[in-house]
Amino acid sequence: MPYTFRTDARVNKKKQEQERRRAERERRARERKAYEDAQRAREEAFRARQNARYANQQAIAAVDRQVALEIINAGYRTLSRKHHPDLGGTHEQMVAINRVCDRLRQIVG
Repeated sequence: MPYTFRTDARVNKKKQEQERRRAERERRARERKAYEDAQRAREEAFRARQNARYANQQAIAAVDRQVALEIINAGYRTLSRKHHPDLGGTHEQMVAINRVCDRLRQIVG
């Protein structure tokens, strides 16, 4: 039995090494999970910012569209009063004004 102590020491050392490796694997797994969670959170935050930006652009576009339509309609009313055939304008001028206003409304609307 002279080698019992050495054998026990080797077994203990081997068990300690196995335990150290297992602990290292667990630590790496925790770090990987934390990294993946952080990455997922960053992606979600990015998507939320993109969605907010898109919604903001849509709201601005809707306001711009409304303002543009109001400007077009105001211009149409002014020109139609000025060039209406009953008020001294010609039919051709009124047709041209109608055509242009309809095209502008299609573009904006």
